[in-house]
Amino acid sequence: ALRVAGAALAAGVIALQSARGAALVAWQADEPPAVYRLAQGLGELAAAQPDRRFVVYTWEETRVLQYLRVPVTNRRIETFAYFMADVQADPGATVLLTDHVLHGFEAQVGSLADKVKPIAEYSGDPLFEPVYHDITLYEWIGGR
Repeated sequence: ALRVAGAALAAGVIALQSARGAALVAWQADEPPAVYRLAQGLGELAAAQPDRRFVVYTWEETRVLQYLRVPVTNRRIETFAYFMADVQADPGATVLLTDHVLHGFEAQVGSLADKVKPIAEYSGDPLFEPVYHDITLYEWIGGR
């Protein structure tokens, strides 16, 4: 009887875990990641303002943006000095950057809050995207 009770308990736990797992898979399938929402937002921005050329600076998001063929130039960047040189070399572009890039730059040179303005926020579920579940997109207004 003890073996039967143990087997029934194990089967019940497995059934509950399977049901919960299936619900999470369904939820994840319906919930696009924040970086996909960023890609969609950039596409909409480019379509709404076809006369402006946008360049977005990112870190890891670049791979996904390239995979999704976002119609906005995106560049992976790591240092503030290189960023400034790149911005100065491309004066006609509207420069955008993600919060991850901004925080990395601020770790290098201090606060840049007066050099950017937030233009959009994209969120996903931290359960499925532990690092990039919140992405804020900024426009660089700091000059060249």
